[in-house]
Amino acid sequence: MSYLTARVVLAAWLLLAWGTVRGQRSAVNNLRRRLAATRADTSRVLLLSKLCLRASVQSTGQALAYGRQGLALAEQLHYQYGKISCLNALAQAESMR
Repeated sequence: MSYLTARVVLAAWLLLAWGTVRGQRSAVNNLRRRLAATRADTSRVLLLSKLCLRASVQSTGQALAYGRQGLALAEQLHYQYGKISCLNALAQAESMR
């Protein structure tokens, strides 16, 4: 691979990576806004699970907090699918550490 080709490939990769990070930030912000307007029910559990997955790219600690909050709410509501969803999201966030 020539020097010029390598530089072009690197520049393209950096641009794609930057776009992915920006997209994740806007997705996390959108989910946070939706969470603020959602009451403590099964839809909130699923939003917390999604937030755990999306936020793990930016902040693993914050992602784990969302996942734990969702898991606690799912257990309180006896929402089996929500428990599984949050446990899966927590496992994925933990693997990002």
